[in-house]
Amino acid sequence: MLFRSSSGFLRYTPPYKVHVAVDHELATFYRSLIPKTVDVNVPMYPPHITVVRKETLPKMEFFGKYEGELVFFDYETDIHHDETYYWLNAYSKRLEDIREELGLPVTSVFTRPPDGRWCFHITIGNLKS
Repeated sequence: MLFRSSSGFLRYTPPYKVHVAVDHELATFYRSLIPKTVDVNVPMYPPHITVVRKETLPKMEFFGKYEGELVFFDYETDIHHDETYYWLNAYSKRLEDIREELGLPVTSVFTRPPDGRWCFHITIGNLKS
């Protein structure tokens, strides 16, 4: 398993969403490595790492605190998939710390990849009709 490093900007969206905007070229490059026999779609949303989604924040006073911060993360170069999604596993101690500051556990079902691994992820494609 090979890891690479990248970065993106932290974005807060009311009421309670937090994500890291990821470079489009990163997702485009890895999507291009999926075999051409697979009819993979570009995701509806721009490439990102979900940090908070569909969760009540126990410490709302910290929401928005790091808007626009450049966040570094590592990701696996192996492309993972299930019957619907293609993604890259991503790791960031900084994102875990931000979740904890908001009163959340370091990961949740909304931030983990579809296979449930305890990390973040970047969706690069899907097979939705």
